[in-house]
Amino acid sequence: IGHHGETISALQKMMNISFRDKAEEKRIVVNINDYKQKREEVLRNMAHRFAERALESGHPQYLPFLPANERLVIHVELKEHSEVATHSEGDGMQRRLVISPKN
Repeated sequence: IGHHGETISALQKMMNISFRDKAEEKRIVVNINDYKQKREEVLRNMAHRFAERALESGHPQYLPFLPANERLVIHVELKEHSEVATHSEGDGMQRRLVISPKN
């Protein structure tokens, strides 16, 4: 799986590039020992922890650097939250997700 899923992400990217068929939009998903499901659960829990911190402190909370697919999990998880908003700041590898109180 690699450190923070780096190896599995690289395998995923290589597989999708190698088996790309322009006629059909199919994706190959690489998943080892249910890593993706476990990681999504960790990310959902992280989203709620950081949302609570934002509400308690009244200040935006900056999450650690995450790949785009993991930031998306958090955006989706908190999309319907009535008291916090999410957005991303920065570019490329320096892009971070921010959770802020709505008020």
